[in-house]
Order: sequence, then C-alpha cells, then structure tokens
Amino acid sequence: MHQGGSALILVIGVVAALVTLATTLVMVTVNVQGGTAADRTKTKSFNVAEAGLDTAIYTLGTAWPADALSPSLGVDTAAFRLDFSTSEYPQPGNGEFLVVDVYDNLSPLDTSVHWDSGGPGGTTGGGDGIMWIESQACVGDKSSRIRTQVEMQTIGITTLAPGVAVYSGGDGDKSGSGDITSPLVDGQPTGAVYIAGDFVEGGSGDLSTVNLYVGAHGDVIPPLEMFMPDAVVQSLIQASQVAQPTATPANTYSGEWRPAEGTYTNPIVVNGDLKITGSGDYGFGSVYVTGNVNISTSGDISFGALYVGGDLDFSGSSDLAWGPVYVEGDISMTGSRNLNTTLIVGNGNIKVTGSGELAGDGVGANARPTTIISVGENTEVEWAGSGNLHGLLCNMGGNIKHSGSGNVYGSEISAGERWWNTGGGSIVYDDNVINSLQRVAATSAKIVPDTWQEIQPLSSPSPSP
Repeated sequence: MHQGGSALILVIGVVAALVTLATTLVMVTVNVQGGTAADRTKTKSFNVAEAGLDTAIYTLGTAWPADALSPSLGVDTAAFRLDFSTSEYPQPGNGEFLVVDVYDNLSPLDTSVHWDSGGPGGTTGGGDGIMWIESQACVGDKSSRIRTQVEMQTIGITTLAPGVAVYSGGDGDKSGSGDITSPLVDGQPTGAVYIAGDFVEGGSGDLSTVNLYVGAHGDVIPPLEMFMPDAVVQSLIQASQVAQPTATPANTYSGEWRPAEGTYTNPIVVNGDLKITGSGDYGFGSVYVTGNVNISTSGDISFGALYVGGDLDFSGSSDLAWGPVYVEGDISMTGSRNLNTTLIVGNGNIKVTGSGELAGDGVGANARPTTIISVGENTEVEWAGSGNLHGLLCNMGGNIKHSGSGNVYGSEISAGERWWNTGGGSIVYDDNVINSLQRVAATSAKIVPDTWQEIQPLSSPSPSP
C-alpha cells in the first residue's frame, strides 16, 4: 500500500514536470517564430530600402541637379511599389512603402537643399559634385533607413590631342575614294594623319588639307598611349558599366525576355537574352542582360544604361536614345535608325552599317558626340554606314576599317596592325567634336567610399519636393 502511494506521487510529479516542459516549449517556439518573422520583415524592409537607393543612384547619374530649378529626383515610388507583391511585402501600418530623398552635402547639413548648390552663407560643401541620397522603406511594422554620398563622374578624353584625324599603330591603306580633310588656318592644315608603319595611298581621295606623317618614311610618330592612356580607357570602361546588376524580383527575368511595349522606370535584370521586335515604342532605365540582346523594330527605343554579357545586334528604322553601353561580345548596328549615345564600349568586334545618323558635334543644342571603342584583343572595328558619325571611332586591340560611304566627323584611332579606308566615305577632322569629347565623353554617378550608413528610421518620412 505504502509503495503504491509512492508510485502515484512519483507519476503525478513526472506528469506535472512534462506539462511544465511542454508549456515552456510552446512558449519558446512561439517566441522564436515571432522573432524569426520579425527578422524576416526587417530584412525585407532593408532590401526594399537598398533597392530604392540603387535606383536613385542610377537616376541621379543621368540627371544631376545642378541648380534650384532642376527637376526633383525621378524615382517613381508608385511604380516601385508594384514591383513587390503585397503578400510578401505587406503595406506599412504607418508611413510610405518607400521614400527616397536627395540633398546637398552641406555643412551644417540642410536637407531642404535638393540640388548641388554653391554653398552660400558661409556653408561648406555644395557645388562640388557630391550629394546625399537617403532611402527609407516600411514593410509591415518594420522600417529601414540608409543613406550614402554619391559623386558625379564626368569622363572626358582630355588626352585626345587636337589635330588627330587618323592614328594607326601599324600600317595604313587609303584605297577608297573618300577624302581625309581638316579646316585650314592661315593656309595650314589643322588635322593630321599618323601612320606608324607603311602607308599605301591609292584611290581618288584627297589628303591635301591634312598633314601626313608616316613612320616608315622616317617621321616621328607619337605613341598611342599619349592619346589614349590606359587610365583613360579604364575610365571609359567603368563609365560604360553603370547599368545596375540587381533589380527587384518583379523586374528580374530568366530565359528569353520579350518585353511588352511601354515605359519601364526601374532597373531591370535579364538572366538570359533580351529580344525586341515589331513596331512598338519602348523606354527603359537601367537594363542589365547576361546573355544576348537582339533589337529589330521600327519603334523608338531608349535605354538609360545598357549592359550586355553576350552580343548586341540591332537593326530597323527606329530612333534610339541610349545612355552608356557596355557589350562583352560583338556589336552589329544596322538599319536606318538615328542613334544618340555618348559611349559604346565593346570587348569584341564592332560593325556599324546602315543609313542612320550617329550623335552630333555637341555645339549648342546639338547632341553630344559619341565614343565607340573596342577594348578586346585582335578585334576589328568597321564603319560601313552610309550615314554620318560624329565622334571617336577607336580600337585599342585591333584594326579599323572605314568601308562605308558615310563620313566620320572627328577621329579614327587604331592600335592594331592596320587601318583601312576603302570606301567612298570621308574622315573630316572637326575641332568641335574633339573639344566636346575632351570635356565630356560620358557621365555617371558612383558611391563615395566609406559614406554608406544605416541610420534610425523616421517616424513619418515624406518625399522631397
């Protein structure tokens, strides 16, 4: 009897202990799940804030606010919200889903100055090409706020010496009917042709208004590095690679992406190929493509910035307005379209044909001239168009062939074994083009090192006016 009572007491004690442990386990599990859910929501708010910051950096690089009359930062937060599903990224209980602000780097800080000011009233900073960008995101009941300084990058080919109409690091062959000309000042040519090796002059082209220097004839030819040093080439490569490699889930595509006609405000990433055909009009901001890009359309197409991991092939009759372009593979440009772009950098062969006009001389309201350059080894850059190109045609690792009937207003520079002029098109040295390229070949914006910060979220942020 006594032993049975002891056993009962023991069983009751064990059951009570198990109940206590089970209750504790449930409480711990609930707390962990709650903490994990809160951490996930916090992480989502941080990711949204960072995506907003990336979008703003790109936008600021394309439209730097130089004065009080400059338009406000063009981040479409309403369209940005649509890129995130409300099931995964619930609406905030208080405040806006995303607020992005830009203000000058004045000291003391004045967040009401939304342009790169001159720093009046004894303030410092301002007018120095540096701005603050601030991004705050609210997801559910969690908020994240980050900011960084962004510096305007203006890339000019300051080493591009005046007077260089043609430069060849190897031989030269002038067998076409096109001329090489430059303006005369007091009866003297302002442009010159430099051929490091042999020069074969045939055809009916006129070279009477340029100075001709041939290394094989004993003339001293300056090294290519004097005009296009490696630091300048690297800066052009960097300036061409401003397309954002990250995008929101709704703006990230896999396989072959064929976009619908329309305007795409936020950065886009395509893990595959991009193909556009038909007659629609398209407007893109930053587009980063890991594969090939094929464009064949009669509609107008604009890119704020474009990165192509494969080949770029575009044709048709559309008008194109493009920001900086980098292509890892080959480039083929055909058709009757007009193209305004300041910089195209390729790592493979580049061939330009068709009847379209490319860029302008940068004078007054005219479009700025373009720089088309290949930086790969053993490549060929060919101008085979019947339209006109204003700017610099350059190959740092191979040859240049001018086979078209259209003119190049500016310079052709080849580091390779040979430069050809076999077509009916002329090379017209143009001081306006060269001066514009010396000042600005491309613009972009980049983060100032060691300025990125995560800061305390505001209770009710409002966008800049």
